[in-house]
Amino acid sequence: MTPTFRIVAGAVLALCSFSVAASAADLSIHDGWVRVPPKGARTGAAYLTIRNQGAAEDRLMGGATSVASTVEVHEMKVEKGVMSMRALENGLALPPGAQTELKPGGYHLMLIGLTGVIAAGDDVVLTLHFAKAGDVTVHLPAKDAAAGGMGGMTQGGAQ
Repeated sequence: MTPTFRIVAGAVLALCSFSVAASAADLSIHDGWVRVPPKGARTGAAYLTIRNQGAAEDRLMGGATSVASTVEVHEMKVEKGVMSMRALENGLALPPGAQTELKPGGYHLMLIGLTGVIAAGDDVVLTLHFAKAGDVTVHLPAKDAAAGGMGGMTQGGAQ
């Protein structure tokens, strides 16, 4: 292999790597909320909508918050009349140009090992972990289940 070929091949690989990169700017996160858990519950759930405006797929891997020891991406579904819920070990795919909704009865963020009470009206700060875009911090309002699905979340401190 000639030195010129190595330089050209390296440049091509660098460009290819750059073209599939994602950033937090590629992601629009909205309509988020945390369901107020029943008194004494050790788990809770958060819901939101993510739009991947970038050219590359990203993955929501989980998150972190001061109100729970662990934040995992879960899927709930009903097959043949049986409900099941499972953690998505490899995260949730966020295809380019697509909108992915985390909502009751489907994909959601599971807040495991709650460290205190979450009451209606609380501002729950959650840092979302993305495979390519890195960490994105959002503020989610806590709502009673009956009030769920309403907007009001802020991303990165902006409304």
